[in-house]
Amino acid sequence: MSLKSIHVERDFASAFAVQDAVQSRESFVLREVGVESPLDLSGEAEWQERIGCVLFTSGSTGSAKAVAYSWELLDWVLSDNLRQLARGDARARTTGFAPIAHNAGFLRALLPLDGPHVEFMDPRVVSAQDILEAVIRERINQISFTPALAAVLAEAARTAGVRLTGVHTAYVFGEKVAWRHISLIRGLIDPSATVIVRYAATEAPGGILNFEIPWDMAEGEGLVPLGFPVFPGRVKLVRVGDGVELQQIAVREPIALGYVGAGEADARRFVVDDEGVRWWLSGDLARVDEEGCYHFLGRSDDRVKIRGEIIDPGRAERVLLENSAVKNAVVLAHDRGGAYPTLVAHLELHPEGVTSPNELFQIMFDALEPREIPGMLVRHEEIPVTDRGKIDRRTLQGQVWPRWKESAGTARSGSTHRIILRVLIDVLDQPDLSPTEDLWGAGMDSLAALEFTTTLETLGFGVFPPTILLEYRTAEELGTYCELSGGFQKSSRVVLNREGTQPPIFALPAAGATALSFALLASELGPQQPVVALEPRGMHTDGQVSHSIRALSETAFQDIMMTNPVSPVRLLGHCAGGRIALDVAHRLSAAGLGVEVVLLETRGVFSKPRPSSTAWAVERVRLWWASVLGWLQARASLGVGARLKGGSLSSSGARYALIRQSIERASRTFQLRPFSFRVVSVDCEQVIPEHIAVTYPTLEIATVPGKHLDLLRRPWVVQVAQTLNDVYQKAKSS
Repeated sequence: MSLKSIHVERDFASAFAVQDAVQSRESFVLREVGVESPLDLSGEAEWQERIGCVLFTSGSTGSAKAVAYSWELLDWVLSDNLRQLARGDARARTTGFAPIAHNAGFLRALLPLDGPHVEFMDPRVVSAQDILEAVIRERINQISFTPALAAVLAEAARTAGVRLTGVHTAYVFGEKVAWRHISLIRGLIDPSATVIVRYAATEAPGGILNFEIPWDMAEGEGLVPLGFPVFPGRVKLVRVGDGVELQQIAVREPIALGYVGAGEADARRFVVDDEGVRWWLSGDLARVDEEGCYHFLGRSDDRVKIRGEIIDPGRAERVLLENSAVKNAVVLAHDRGGAYPTLVAHLELHPEGVTSPNELFQIMFDALEPREIPGMLVRHEEIPVTDRGKIDRRTLQGQVWPRWKESAGTARSGSTHRIILRVLIDVLDQPDLSPTEDLWGAGMDSLAALEFTTTLETLGFGVFPPTILLEYRTAEELGTYCELSGGFQKSSRVVLNREGTQPPIFALPAAGATALSFALLASELGPQQPVVALEPRGMHTDGQVSHSIRALSETAFQDIMMTNPVSPVRLLGHCAGGRIALDVAHRLSAAGLGVEVVLLETRGVFSKPRPSSTAWAVERVRLWWASVLGWLQARASLGVGARLKGGSLSSSGARYALIRQSIERASRTFQLRPFSFRVVSVDCEQVIPEHIAVTYPTLEIATVPGKHLDLLRRPWVVQVAQTLNDVYQKAKSS
């Protein structure tokens, strides 16, 4: 093997050491910058005879990890190098910007052993202009860089009025790649060049996933796909953990022996399956589409627990990146000294496409669940990155940043506006909350909405549902509405997409749930489809709470008839609300109206044939005793004098618990009547049990992906909305 010429800048002199060590078969360590202490290999007894070299990876967190390779596996890397990186061209002239201590730099340091010429330049000490001049001078025809460096070089080329027309292949790697990066790269290199987005890892070098973008491929929005497997069978998706629906990328027979001194990290990331095959678990969440292409969904270790729920910050990040005004975005959990972390979105915006904070919050509100929306936006001129071109998460999380918000001066002079703003400041813990700032973007969620309405009730403002915050989403709007209405309206009907022109869907929520549970579904159905959520009377209104399905359906029937409904009436029942919806359908049919019934997550709605009289009596006693115990427990938590009447406990969590127990108890003992009208059950179950098919012959099953009790959440609510549209379209055409 002959050594070709290598042009080296500054600290890349170690490229020569790499090739000398490979040729002489002497073990070596490529030192990560900033790592001062020597590596202790004494704890890796089983590796001692096999270690060929140790490389470092900064990973997704920026914390260096030492990865050990064996000589046997290095031989494979060397043979794969020419085919993967030089695309089989022994005369290729390519670049190396990554440190030699990292996988990308290490592999390119090996390329000259197989023929190709490599130019190493350190972007930390070599200016973008000098890099462009070197690429042109040295006749480089392949270039590899991170998205951050690509953006810097593209801007430098635009300013200088030059173009790298000799470059016919560009690799992009290391960070999430957005289509906006592809647009910049296409303006930098030859118009007919190919761009390859490469998913790789130090733990498993060689081909993993590639997404090739030829010159004539149309650009998309948001993130570029990770791509297709380079080698069949080398990549698959596995569950992150037991009982978790999320899946991560696993790579078969990884090159690395393991992490030096990592201990438990090896056991978590390097695993052996039941067939004895070794896999590396990446922690990168993904999905595979029908064509076999992998799409990035975030990092498993980025997920954070907020108020008892696991949140993936990457979901908000991806929604923001799809907006043309957003140049770059990263969403992180910040510990601001409260009881739980706060999601903060760090943004870099295009100067010509600046939008307002409220507009971005509206986009996120339409696409995400309220619990997934960041409670704070921070605007940066440039989001800080490490010297490796990756987002500097430590810097972002280690500093206090000013919140980017609507500037609206002071609150209106009216006392109502001032009081509401003061309450919201306390509830959201946002001392500088603006009167015109989107409340959901400032940290509002279902629990905070409950606390807000309870506080106003205590102050004597009257009773109103937390769902009012779906329509009036700033302190100013709430204050104005309160003043003009003379107190908040008390209605068991909550209308979402009020201006829509389609026939309304009357939705019955699950036991103890409010109209908030239908907010995402209404958003997915679109502004033209009104959704009228029928909450039980007494939940947010005056009056006694009903304790039977028949009483609940009677009040829902009355609420529907007050709207002068047009036949056929569209009914949607969620969970226990399914039984109420079916009973309402019987009442509407008796009144001469047609009905279209859709049941969501109602696998327990349809009763099995009644058992023997003895077994039935025993079961009724058991249910009665369980309901008595639940009732006594709830009463004890509220105090001896608590009563389920509207007003006194209308906005408290304890009241919701009582209503939920009451409806669930009534639902378990309610016997459905046979029906002749069409009913579609939307669930993740695929088969209709035989006893149900016989008893309810007009029942249809529409299967959607997901899991029970999550179908009103993202991402599954998207498919649910499509299924509803299909059901109504089919009914209209028939």
